[in-house]
Amino acid sequence: MPARRSGLAVVSENNSLFAAKTVEIGGTTYTVNELDGGTYDECIEKAKTETGIDTSALLKFMTEKAISPKLTIAEINKLPFTKRGQLYDAVNDVHFPARESVGKADNA
Repeated sequence: MPARRSGLAVVSENNSLFAAKTVEIGGTTYTVNELDGGTYDECIEKAKTETGIDTSALLKFMTEKAISPKLTIAEINKLPFTKRGQLYDAVNDVHFPARESVGKADNA
């Protein structure tokens, strides 16, 4: 059984650890894989604007790179809004696991 990190499976790839999470949409199981630092940096560069980083665009670029089986941004945009949101949530959960606990201490 793989190790666990914030409820995410951790898989070994190229002697390093990358988190992964699965999401089922319309009978297809998608795996969201943690991006390596270089790929994340490429997504950041693509999402830069004159005023900063377009976080919506960043999430789209990250999703396109992180999911398997692969979908293009155009294909992701054709998904029902709530299903696309499931993919985006999984991408955020894999890459920013600390956000899962934000606000929990306040509600304890």
